[in-house]
Amino acid sequence: MKIYIDTDKAKVEEVHDTLSTHFGLPKGRVKSYSTIIEYNGGYGFLVALEGNHDVSSLIDVSKVIDYIAPEPVEEESAEDA
Repeated sequence: MKIYIDTDKAKVEEVHDTLSTHFGLPKGRVKSYSTIIEYNGGYGFLVALEGNHDVSSLIDVSKVIDYIAPEPVEEESAEDA
């Protein structure tokens, strides 16, 4: 998986809205391209660089990095506390 990332949240939202418009997806409160998340000190969203939703010609690919999902955090049960 790849993620488009930038430290400027407004810029990330602008690129995200542009992609949603390009692919004819809803934008606004509920965004359908991908969800914007906090990641490695910045903001980003998952992108595809091939297939039906290939965005490589639509965005600055220098801001695309490999996405490594965070390890799930196990919740402490009441018995462990």
